[in-house]
Amino acid sequence: MKFKLKCTKNINKNPNYFISFSWNEKIIELDYNYSSDECYVNVDSQSYDDIEGNDKNLDSIVGVLATFMTGLEFEDMKPGEELELDSENW
Repeated sequence: MKFKLKCTKNINKNPNYFISFSWNEKIIELDYNYSSDECYVNVDSQSYDDIEGNDKNLDSIVGVLATFMTGLEFEDMKPGEELELDSENW
């Protein structure tokens, strides 16, 4: 299954990296600190920890985004750019 996400915000101030994506009327925010290697995820301003397991597709997307975030894969992504994730390639 393919998922299209759109970058809505990207702020990089080393060691802090923040990016948000819109997907399926949801806003997924990832706040990563490179120094401490901690990534916090919110969905629609709610901690992802509180809603994990409620939506299988969202769980898969967040897992992939968090993994990519720790590798700074989105460092140069611009707001408005689209990201396509294909679950066949995870």
